[in-house]
Amino acid sequence: MKKLILISVATFMIVLPTGALAEKLVIAIAEWPPYIMAGKEQPSGTDVDIAREICRRLGIEP
Repeated sequence: MKKLILISVATFMIVLPTGALAEKLVIAIAEWPPYIMAGKEQPSGTDVDIAREICRRLGIEP
């Protein structure tokens, strides 16, 4: 019985991450100065800088 549970859990852990892959991360924002300011080209502000740094460290493209 323990062997069956172990095999089931191992199979689940191998198959699960393949469905969680994304090509690009989309982040929605609302303008709230000075944390988030929507400019003509790209948003700026403290929260935007933090989100960009998190994405850079994780190796994903926002």
